[in-house]
Amino acid sequence: MEKEYREVASDTRLTNPKKLAAFRDIDKFANEAALAYFSVRRALEHRDGRADSDINFRYGRLKLLAGDTEIVRSGQAAAPGVGLSIGMDHASRIIPAMSEVSIGEDELEHVMFTIQALIAPEIHRVLNDGNN
Repeated sequence: MEKEYREVASDTRLTNPKKLAAFRDIDKFANEAALAYFSVRRALEHRDGRADSDINFRYGRLKLLAGDTEIVRSGQAAAPGVGLSIGMDHASRIIPAMSEVSIGEDELEHVMFTIQALIAPEIHRVLNDGNN
């Protein structure tokens, strides 16, 4: 297994998007988020920190809710008797072509969450289902 991993990892004909495409049944959001992260990496490592095309930078975002209202700042009051819960939504922004790629600390936390909680489990699901 280790030998096969190294062969695939070192094969320059297999770009990251091509490797990801091998997981045909992967969830659309997980696929698009992963492709965006590959584009950001390529810009930072090979394009002097500039996007070579528009990047739809996507991530999952956890949020604290008081009833249906998101708590967005420290000290924000919730209505009396309203329950608290954790929710998640999908967020995105466009990094325009030829612009400098800049990612804030909060976005990096969301990216880590997205990789751990959305992309990796989705890849495992596809592998375990044997549909690739």
